[in-house]
Amino acid sequence: MKSLCITGASSSSCQLVATGLYQAGLQPAKPLRRGSLIDLGSWHKRATPLLRAGRPLGRLWEKTAEELMLANLKESAWGWHDAQSLWALDFWAGLESGIHFLLLCESPENAVARALLGTHPEPDIEAVLEQWKIKQAELLRFYLDYPERSLLVDVQQAIENLPQLIACCNEKWPELRLDPSYLDKALHEEPPSPVGDFARQLGGLWCSSHALWIEPLWQELVAAQVPLVNTEASEPDDVESSTAILASQLRRYQQLIEEEGRCHDLEQALAEARRDNEQLEETLATTVSAHEEQQRALASTRQQAEELELSQRAKEAECESLLQSLHHTQEALELSLAQRQSDQHTFEAELMDARRRRDELETKCQSLLQSLHHTQEALELSLAQRQSDQHTFEAELMDARRRRDELETEWESLLQSLHQTQEALELSLAQRQADQHTFEAEQAELAEALAAAQSRVSELQSQNDAQLLSLHAAQERLEKAVTQYQADQQHSQQHQETLQQRMAKSQQEVEQAVAVHHRLEKEKRLAAEEAARLTGECEATLLAWQASQQQLETALKTYQQQKSQAEEYRQRLHALKRRAGPVYAADELTVFQPDAQSLEWHFKKLLLEEVEHETLQASAALSWNGMTVDITPADGTPWSLDTSRPASLNTLFSHQQETSISLVEVMKGSLSAWQDGAPESIEEWRRSLNSLQAALEQTQEQASLGYAGIELRHVQSNPDYEHLWITLQQAHMANQPPQDWHFRVSCANVTPGSFGTQPKLELPRQESQLLQGWFEESRDDFGSKLELRFALPEDMDVGIWMRLPHQDQLLLQSLLCQLPVMLTRLEQQGRHTGRDWQDWHRLAADMRRILQAKAV
Repeated sequence: MKSLCITGASSSSCQLVATGLYQAGLQPAKPLRRGSLIDLGSWHKRATPLLRAGRPLGRLWEKTAEELMLANLKESAWGWHDAQSLWALDFWAGLESGIHFLLLCESPENAVARALLGTHPEPDIEAVLEQWKIKQAELLRFYLDYPERSLLVDVQQAIENLPQLIACCNEKWPELRLDPSYLDKALHEEPPSPVGDFARQLGGLWCSSHALWIEPLWQELVAAQVPLVNTEASEPDDVESSTAILASQLRRYQQLIEEEGRCHDLEQALAEARRDNEQLEETLATTVSAHEEQQRALASTRQQAEELELSQRAKEAECESLLQSLHHTQEALELSLAQRQSDQHTFEAELMDARRRRDELETKCQSLLQSLHHTQEALELSLAQRQSDQHTFEAELMDARRRRDELETEWESLLQSLHQTQEALELSLAQRQADQHTFEAEQAELAEALAAAQSRVSELQSQNDAQLLSLHAAQERLEKAVTQYQADQQHSQQHQETLQQRMAKSQQEVEQAVAVHHRLEKEKRLAAEEAARLTGECEATLLAWQASQQQLETALKTYQQQKSQAEEYRQRLHALKRRAGPVYAADELTVFQPDAQSLEWHFKKLLLEEVEHETLQASAALSWNGMTVDITPADGTPWSLDTSRPASLNTLFSHQQETSISLVEVMKGSLSAWQDGAPESIEEWRRSLNSLQAALEQTQEQASLGYAGIELRHVQSNPDYEHLWITLQQAHMANQPPQDWHFRVSCANVTPGSFGTQPKLELPRQESQLLQGWFEESRDDFGSKLELRFALPEDMDVGIWMRLPHQDQLLLQSLLCQLPVMLTRLEQQGRHTGRDWQDWHRLAADMRRILQAKAV
């Protein structure tokens, strides 16, 4: 497997380095699909807290890690980047030997600069440096454990020199085959930042004040890392050069602040210009709306003018019809006079007819004059109503008056012609008076004929009136019928349109229903085909599953038989090992001597106290005042035995004490298998092991702290201080009577991002006190107390410890050994502390570890 893990620095820095490697040909890790995506980031988020607390992951998460590896097995070269992978390096190194590790270390100056430029307004620099020390120490430890599989580089150099980094990776791991020619140089080219340089200068000042506990670790990292650039740069020789550099950075920072102020002024001016532009747009919109209103008013005026012109044209047509009627009347009069001149006998009739027609003509003329006056009044009223449009219609009014004057002139000429005709008739009558008597008879006849004609006309007139009345009545009925027909036709048309709309809607619904029906039929057919296919597959799968189940049952029976036989063989082998003695407690045993004062044992399949260890190593070293033995089991935490510090043996867990006693017995018996050892050396080692066994047995015989129950009495959570006040019910030690005893586990200098760097064990004043040598060491809001202080990584208040009697030291050692079990019992009771219980477990483990290292 060709894989690369990139970790050690912050997430953003790891991302920059990984992006360059991905561009050079390294494939990013693929996730798993289990309902939801599971990638290496989510795996680390779940597994890292457990790994940091020393707790087992569980088979589920171990299996997930294996599946993540198998999912990327086909890739030629792949990798991932995750800052949390730092705490899982040992797990990945043990899981697969083909995983390589690119470790990105960071200088303390850059760490402090990143904290100063972060989101927190006032970062705790000491906490930042403490966290930096923990992470860099973990990087260095892993690199020293796996130098062939690891490459340690400075993260800033790696970001700025990606081609050199890729060349180093290819040189160390040729199977990755990375190609730097595909790098996107613009992605990693960053402009110089005066703020960043200034922050690094401040970080250097901070680090110089903590150089005693920072510089050794950083020197080791520099010595172990692979340089990507020439780092032989001369440092400032004195304070003046450092001050000059700092002043230069301050000037650059001031320039940046001034440029930012000018940009702010430009932004304000731009905002004001935008506001003015918005006001101009509003004014323009108002002007456009007013212009549209004026256009609508002008259109309305034009429409009124067109209506007035139409009305005037109607009046002109009516006047022309009247003139035509006058012309027709004049022609009829002229024709009648011509007929009377030709016939003297009908002269009187014609005269009377002419007079009658004259009277009618006068009546018509009067009515025509009245109509003209009415027309004139209507025109004047129309002109009065439209005074606002007087300039537009003056020409039309003058034309109407001119036409009226012409009509009056024509009427006067017509009256004059009538008077002349009448004078001519009177003259003709005077000339004919001589023949008056001649025509009297004829006149009487004509009068009778006229009376008869008038009676006939009256009859015809009455008939005509009756017919007119009948015609009017019929016309009214016809109009009503037409109106009803039109109403019925309109109603019928509306009903027909409604029916057509309904028919169109119904047709659309039918078409949609048909389409849905076709679609459902098609889906039904496909579903039936799919169901048939799935049924066949299910039946085949069921048959295969039944066959597999039978095979599994057979295999399970065989496995159970083999397991029972293997368990039987294992029990028989354990019985043989116990009967054979400590010399044969291991299947394989190797003893060799690295130097004159050291000896190492390597065991495989070692049986100790009913527990078989797959592998176990023990390294012993002799000194002038005792013996030290380091025990490393295959699964579990290693521990040390030091006879020069007997108090450290009291801090062992009970199972560690039992395993150590049995192991020392096996180590003594295995000295006979040391072929290269001289007899006097073997005897010296046997005496040292006897002394160690005696010290362990004496420690085991000493009384330990016992109690009947445990209770969490109080939880204190201040911004910078937290404690758990614990009560042990019916606690007893040695020959003391049982009593309730109180103690507090606390932590000082708590920050939002840091907890557990300064743990403390507080023993308050109480009536029933198990400590025989208790004294008041300090006082707080809860009263006086004896306080045993610790500090990470390996420091404690040894002066307070040395003032305690030996029996009190044994009591506190037993308390710290049992503290993890006590915290687990309180956690199982469902008590809440305001923070994760794993933080308190980690604090208790650090206190026990420091006490084991410092107790003498």
